[in-house]
Amino acid sequence: MKRLFICLGLSLGLAFAIAYFTSEGAAPSPPTTSPFAFKTQDSLQEAVEQGNPQAQFEMGLHADEGSLFTQDTAVAAQWYAKAATQGHAGAAYALGMIYVQGKGGVPIDLPQGIQWLTQAAERGHPEAQYTLGWAYESGKGVPQDGAKALEWHQKAASSGLPDAQFHLGELYEEGTKCPRDPVEAAIFYTLAVQGYDRSKAEHAFATKRTALKRLSLLQGTMSEGSISAVNERVTSFNLTNGNYVK
Repeated sequence: MKRLFICLGLSLGLAFAIAYFTSEGAAPSPPTTSPFAFKTQDSLQEAVEQGNPQAQFEMGLHADEGSLFTQDTAVAAQWYAKAATQGHAGAAYALGMIYVQGKGGVPIDLPQGIQWLTQAAERGHPEAQYTLGWAYESGKGVPQDGAKALEWHQKAASSGLPDAQFHLGELYEEGTKCPRDPVEAAIFYTLAVQGYDRSKAEHAFATKRTALKRLSLLQGTMSEGSISAVNERVTSFNLTNGNYVK
């Protein structure tokens, strides 16, 4: 149960970060797998003594949520930093979120938060990529840059994050921050719907309904050829990413 709370805590942290960068931020989907690799405290401690970055990350998680030790965000940040400097993307993301949020008495430090989020994003962390996309879209913590925002949202969407897929659908449908492209919008709305079907996030059902409504309106304006192109692209994505949906 404590591990479930930690997963949800990470998810809520992203929600607060996105809300900081935009008034429209929605809570992200919680992780589908546990971030824990070590099953016992003894095995965790042994790995920590050996300098294992995953173990350091897990020590940070436990300190962050008070699951094994007294809750202490500053101590969590120290453990995250140890793991992140060894290239652990999850630790870099968690550390970045602490500085972006000013969590647990740690002062807000956007430049340092963005630095760690960028490290995590460059190592393929979907939530970090999505958060960084919002940072560039809003211009908070970094210079506003629509091209970089789109790039990071696309990376997060390609990693399978349904919130990023839904937001990309919005961007391509509205065409205010990138060229309007109904086909791309339909592709990402479809992927988001499929992703929310697998999601346990509280907002998944409502956002899925919104995506379905927008998708239906788009399809009403598209040719049969365009709809076929959307279906082919979605199938290709799912086959490539192991999420094939009949």
